[in-house]
Amino acid sequence: MFDTIITQLRNMQGTPARLKRDDFDLGSAESGSRSLIASFQAPNPLVLRQDRPLRLAIPAFETFTSAGQTEAQTFELSHDLLESPQSRDLLVFADGSKISPSNVDYGANSFEYTDDGNAQDLAAYYISGADCPLEIEKQAPSTHGSVSERIFEEPMELMHQRDQDEEPRHFEIGETELMRVVPKDWRVNVYADPDYQITFADDASGTRARNAIISLPYVQGSQDLEGLARAVAHDIINRA
Repeated sequence: MFDTIITQLRNMQGTPARLKRDDFDLGSAESGSRSLIASFQAPNPLVLRQDRPLRLAIPAFETFTSAGQTEAQTFELSHDLLESPQSRDLLVFADGSKISPSNVDYGANSFEYTDDGNAQDLAAYYISGADCPLEIEKQAPSTHGSVSERIFEEPMELMHQRDQDEEPRHFEIGETELMRVVPKDWRVNVYADPDYQITFADDASGTRARNAIISLPYVQGSQDLEGLARAVAHDIINRA
């Protein structure tokens, strides 16, 4: 039915690239609530690649206040702290400045820090083994009925423990050729339903989750194709 569109898509020049964390509009998530944590709107059609791995790390976020006593103080994290093969395990900021804890205890899920004698606001971003189902969807704008389709899902608690170079995860979306296509103005949305809080940027402390990773392989098309969005929408509906 859409053979002409598929042929045009195959013949279109494209540029291999990756959707990275800072390409997305980033959100947040509270514990126990499925939330949209990242969204990217395609400027032109893109085709998701199955021959290159995804890279993902979604850290937990937590805040503390030090006692202001110039003595080593232990701060216990609310969730499992992992030694991550993929990203920085623990990032801690004191009053907005990155600091290095004097000790990190993975068994006790805690870290130690000595303040300067004044109470300081601490912000911690850490890779956790707590439950965090993650889904990636492509979604049409309202002009195409807001149809959507899940294109990837994985528990982040497993991704966080995996060496993603040794055990890569790929898009497995080859049921139809159009399944890998995200038309112009469609969105790539990342959803999480974590047991912990997710925050990519904390306005109160002026800090960012620099250990967060979202990296999705794709080929960027050079121009729009008339009828492509309609074809992809029909492809989703036909397989529903």
